[in-house]
Amino acid sequence: MKRTLLAACAAFALTGLMAGSASAADAIGTVTLNGSVASKCAVVTGGTSGTLLFSASFPSSGTPELADAVGHLAAFGPFSTNGNGNFQVNCNKANPVITLLATSMATGASAPTGYANTITYTAYADFAAINGASTTSTVTRTVASGSAANGPTALGSGLYLQNVGNNVVVRADTFATAGGASNILVAGTYSGTITVTISPAP
Repeated sequence: MKRTLLAACAAFALTGLMAGSASAADAIGTVTLNGSVASKCAVVTGGTSGTLLFSASFPSSGTPELADAVGHLAAFGPFSTNGNGNFQVNCNKANPVITLLATSMATGASAPTGYANTITYTAYADFAAINGASTTSTVTRTVASGSAANGPTALGSGLYLQNVGNNVVVRADTFATAGGASNILVAGTYSGTITVTISPAP
C-alpha cells in the first residue's frame, strides 16, 4: 500500500513539473543521447568500395596500336580520366591517406637486344580538396611507372575531398620505350595499371 501511494505521488510531482516552471526545489534529470560516425571512404562513381578503391586503364575498351609503321613507339598524347572515368570518392574525415602506384605497359613476349617489351610513363592523381573554411585547392600526386608507390601519405592537414563529381582525376603522360626510342616494340598486347588507394584518416 505504501509503495502504491509513493508511486502516485512521484507521478503527480513529475506532472506538476512539466506543467509549471522549474524552481529551486525541483529535481531535474538530463538524458544524454550519444552516437558516432566512423571514419570512412566510399566510391560514389567510377569503381567499387573497398580498401583498394579503384584502378584505371586506358582506353576503357579496345586495344589501340602503340607502334608506328616501322615498329617504334607511336606519338600519342597524354590521357586523363576527366570525361572518361569521372571518379568520385567521398571521405567523411579530413586528411585521408593516399597511395598512387603505376605499372609500366608491358607484354609477355621476350625482347632481344634492340627491341623492347615495355613502355614507361608518368602517372598523376589530382584530388579536388577543400578545407574547413571552404577554400578549395587541387592536390596532385605523381609517380613513375615501374617505381615504388607514392605513399601512403595524408592528403593534407585539414583537407577534405570536395563533395563533387569527378573529385579524383587520373592522368598519364611522357610515354617512352624502355631502353630508348630506337628500340623496336615487340608484337603483343601491352597492359599497365594506375592504382589509387584512398584510406580513411585514422
